[in-house]
Amino acid sequence: MKEREWYPYIDNLKKAMAPLSGLIARANLKSLNQHERQGLLREFQFAYQASINLLSAYFKNQGKKIGNNPKESIREAYYIDLISDHIIWTAMSESNNAITNSNEEHITEPALIQIIKSYVPLLEIFLVKMTGLMQGEQKGLF
Repeated sequence: MKEREWYPYIDNLKKAMAPLSGLIARANLKSLNQHERQGLLREFQFAYQASINLLSAYFKNQGKKIGNNPKESIREAYYIDLISDHIIWTAMSESNNAITNSNEEHITEPALIQIIKSYVPLLEIFLVKMTGLMQGEQKGLF
């Protein structure tokens, strides 16, 4: 069976998630030094962008014209049940934008808490769902 164009994006997300999940597993927020906190923010941004790229590639493969707008991708992903909580995904998008545009502590501290408690678990669930979808397609189930 011909590989779909979006399949390699799953590997990209897996590669982006590995260091992020590792950082979170090794430490809690209070034990992270400033360098580790910055690393966590950076790794989150890589993983978030990889998830949006995966959604964009998936929708392109499905013939949907979503473009590169993360909020549209999130909305459509929720609509077709690829993600379960569009409100937190939208907040994740907004946090990513805030992190990108600021290094100020009052912005990054709340983002770190959300990354650890909400965003990474949702990214992990999304990765499992998309991996299952790919495996189902490869077996001819979808």
